[in-house]
Amino acid sequence: MASRPSFDWKIGLFITIAFLLITFTFYFYQVTQTPNLQVDKPDTYVYIPTGATYATVMDSLKARQIIQDELSFSFLAKLLKYQERVRPGRYRISQDMGNLRAIRMLRAGLQEPVKVTFNNVRLKEDLPPRICRNGGQTGLRHRDDYDHVSAQHLRSVLEHLG
Repeated sequence: MASRPSFDWKIGLFITIAFLLITFTFYFYQVTQTPNLQVDKPDTYVYIPTGATYATVMDSLKARQIIQDELSFSFLAKLLKYQERVRPGRYRISQDMGNLRAIRMLRAGLQEPVKVTFNNVRLKEDLPPRICRNGGQTGLRHRDDYDHVSAQHLRSVLEHLG
């Protein structure tokens, strides 16, 4: 009879540990995989300026109502050390995006390209002077850049033609 109580104690301990393990596994799954950004909303873009901090990113996500549960996002961001690795850029937040996917994207700097259109330039040769004039470059610098761009273009055309 003396061995019976120790056996019951071991079963109770096993059930308690199993219950806690299942509970924490489920919570971890919820924090990492459950949609938390743009829930039931279309894709959107977040712009993170140069020199931004983690607080700036969180303020931007809250102001635009992109994030649903701040606590789980902040917890995972701290675990993945995103708070020290904020990178500027334009990021696409997909519909029903999870915390883990979003933080990995932001931390790695996986940005969406920015499309630039010039409406007031007709030929490629007109572009460098226009950019240099608006950017405050000197004429000599512009001429060197233009010659370099023209030589590269000529080389690529000749390589393409054989």
